[in-house]
Amino acid sequence: RDISPALAHELIYGSIEYAAQFGFQPHRDFKHSKSLLDPPDLHPRSGKVKFGKDGKPFFVAGPHDNVAAIRRQLARSAGEGNYHFLMPLSPPADDQLLVDDTGDGDDIEEGKPLAPHRPRADKKWWQFWK
Repeated sequence: RDISPALAHELIYGSIEYAAQFGFQPHRDFKHSKSLLDPPDLHPRSGKVKFGKDGKPFFVAGPHDNVAAIRRQLARSAGEGNYHFLMPLSPPADDQLLVDDTGDGDDIEEGKPLAPHRPRADKKWWQFWK
């Protein structure tokens, strides 16, 4: 879905300002893409975009995040228990998660072979851990 440049700027610069309240700065690579954007004050803000969840910061951990450091920063700046977070589980190796593929509903039954669970190829790994 297409959005207006004004809404894109409100999302980008609003998220930067929101994160700054809690001691976070944009990734160092943002300086490269920042030149593609208009100055922050060029587009008026609608005020309709809300950040966080239920009035609190909401951290969704990514594969390259330092989760412990980010949670410490949130505890210092927002206060312990005053933020939300979601940490996706690592996908299991094929040989670590075995399921009964016979379809009879019995996950483990003596004498039946178990097959490795294979997620559908059209899904991303984090979609399985919501």
